[in-house]
Amino acid sequence: EIVLPTLMYVDDDSVSDMGTPAEKTYRLFDRQGNLLVLRPDMTPVVARFASRLGWSSSLPLRLYYQGSVFRSEDPGGGKRSEFLQVGGEIIGADCDAGMAVELIATAAKCLRAAGIHDFQIGFGHMTALQDVLLTLGCPDVAVQALKDCLNRRDFVGFERFLQAADLPPPFKDLIADLTIQHDVRS
Repeated sequence: EIVLPTLMYVDDDSVSDMGTPAEKTYRLFDRQGNLLVLRPDMTPVVARFASRLGWSSSLPLRLYYQGSVFRSEDPGGGKRSEFLQVGGEIIGADCDAGMAVELIATAAKCLRAAGIHDFQIGFGHMTALQDVLLTLGCPDVAVQALKDCLNRRDFVGFERFLQAADLPPPFKDLIADLTIQHDVRS
């Protein structure tokens, strides 16, 4: 388990590298005028953390975390500005199906051990999606637009853009199946 900082030092250029659009981040200054961000997503924080430690001899790293993340939402939208995020990462290994299965199986085992038997697991791997889209002949501009929708968790925008894309229906169905969250039941 790793425990990550709630406040992170950033510069104006790296705010957008936090996994959330810059306009949705809470930014403030410390007493010396340095820019700080309340963490909007854990995954980029984990990647930063792991890259600075230089654990190359101990790879792959298997890490898990939990903590609050903060995103500035439009008032009246019904979305919370603070919510709990729990996750796991395998760092320093070629990501293959076996690694994905290991993470998903571990998450499912933990949920069942906690007495939770009705749950959803969302798995996002942008490189895999990009490879599928490019293999299917999706133009680079469309691939980037679809990835942007998923990064923003704009599933409605993703679905609209996918339906408007010039792809045969079986390919659209395949992409939708790869990107939606499926129920995992014991």
